[in-house]
Amino acid sequence: GMLGSIQSMRSAADLLGGADILMVMTELDASQMTPRIQTKFDSWGIKLHTVPWDVPPNMKHYPKTDWCGHQDLIRMHVLGIEGYDAVAYYDGDCEFQGDITPVMRCAATGVFLSTNGGMGEALNIGFFAVKPDKRLLQAAEFFANQNPFDHNTGWGNSGWRPNGGYYVGGECGQGFFYTLFYRRAEPSQRALKSVGLWDSFRSAQIDRCIWNYQTNSMCHRHLDCEQVRVHHKPTREGGPGECDRVKFRERRRELERRKTATRRPLTDQELAQAREGQLLQHSAGLCLRPVTETDIEDDTIIVLIDCSTPPIDLNVRLVEAAEGSYFLRQAGRCAHAESDDEPGLAPNEPRVKFPVHCATTKFKPMWKLIETPIKKGGFLLQHMDSRKCLHPWEGQVKP
Repeated sequence: GMLGSIQSMRSAADLLGGADILMVMTELDASQMTPRIQTKFDSWGIKLHTVPWDVPPNMKHYPKTDWCGHQDLIRMHVLGIEGYDAVAYYDGDCEFQGDITPVMRCAATGVFLSTNGGMGEALNIGFFAVKPDKRLLQAAEFFANQNPFDHNTGWGNSGWRPNGGYYVGGECGQGFFYTLFYRRAEPSQRALKSVGLWDSFRSAQIDRCIWNYQTNSMCHRHLDCEQVRVHHKPTREGGPGECDRVKFRERRRELERRKTATRRPLTDQELAQAREGQLLQHSAGLCLRPVTETDIEDDTIIVLIDCSTPPIDLNVRLVEAAEGSYFLRQAGRCAHAESDDEPGLAPNEPRVKFPVHCATTKFKPMWKLIETPIKKGGFLLQHMDSRKCLHPWEGQVKP
């Protein structure tokens, strides 16, 4: 979805005493927002904060193509949002794993906070915290209007210190913000002096490995992942030594538990459910099965596997739900199309997610059969809500 970690963000906001969550969007983009997206914002408790531009008017450096300035520099407006003691900007893919109150309290004292990046950048534009002040936004606009960018010499010929040269995003928000708020170069001085902030402005950087985790690069080799408060990257399961998203950590713990656990025999009721309906087979002869055994709602996906792989009671079966509709069911639990609870935000090719309760009203676990002449006795499986048909990922026989 648009905000992959909105639930964790909401929890973090509640720990702050019910803090507001704002979505910064240009007035033009906001005018084109569909009622369905607005409904989702309302359900998530997100307030829309509209702004007149995403790139400052009359900005001196303004490439027309292949530039990340539009998505980065709209964040300048956060500097001047009024009515709050402190405001923090976070990218939509940040997962909150703990309390961020210390960051907000520190920012409220008037210190601009950020972290470096996981690829060697002096600043990662995916997070910063600030005591909002219209003068900071005015200083940023002044800096943008006065200073050109050069790949060799940076913003306003201020150079690339503490880095030895250009770093990723240097021509966009990452280089812009670091030069303005951390370098003591003349262009930064002029911008802050223009609004009377040069003598009082303070900035600092905090531990990226705790407050804006982006891979284990430059982190202590014995970093306790339980200490991470905000996890930014990687969004997929990482390799050895990486701190992961909560669901991946929980899954690993569960897999470790299963190594020593004895799988209990199925009850008579579970055996009956496992044999109900008909075995579902792909035209290649493979069966459908969840990647992992789990009781956590929507925790895994369905893949193809050899039908004889034990335990065979895990194979998904086609069970009639009502006339003309079917469940993809395994031992009393059902599968559904990814994001069918948020159809306006669903990917073009959603995966088949598992498990949900078959009587769920949140998700749409109903499927229908469509006859096909491609193979005698075969049929297509169509998700009744999205109207999309089931097929192996990227056409592979065994994904």
